[in-house]
Amino acid sequence: MKTIGLLGGMHWERTAAYYHGINAVVREQLGGVHSAPCLICSVDYHPIRQSLLAGQWAEVGQALGEAARSLERGGADFLVICTNIMHKVAAPVRRVSRYVRVTRWRTSKYEKDRPVRNATSPKGGRKS
Repeated sequence: MKTIGLLGGMHWERTAAYYHGINAVVREQLGGVHSAPCLICSVDYHPIRQSLLAGQWAEVGQALGEAARSLERGGADFLVICTNIMHKVAAPVRRVSRYVRVTRWRTSKYEKDRPVRNATSPKGGRKS
């Protein structure tokens, strides 16, 4: 099984929901006490939020790019950005990280009936 790099901390509750959702799917598919091998990099959201409020998206991309590189160095086979707004910095993160492909992960039963927006698809639909 591949190692998942979870880039989180924007809000930490969201990161926990992604971790829970991924492992629930693994347990459902493999049974028993299986879980997904994961590395988590939880960034401090305060400085990122300050940059967002100031419209400094390049700095946000740089901070997340550094976090993505740390996950790669740790052995992550691919990355998941554990939030639904940071797809806006996927391009700068992708420049420093070879793994980034941003998709929306449903993390709750509430979201299961909502459409999934795939940030890599220009029309916002699922990409095959």
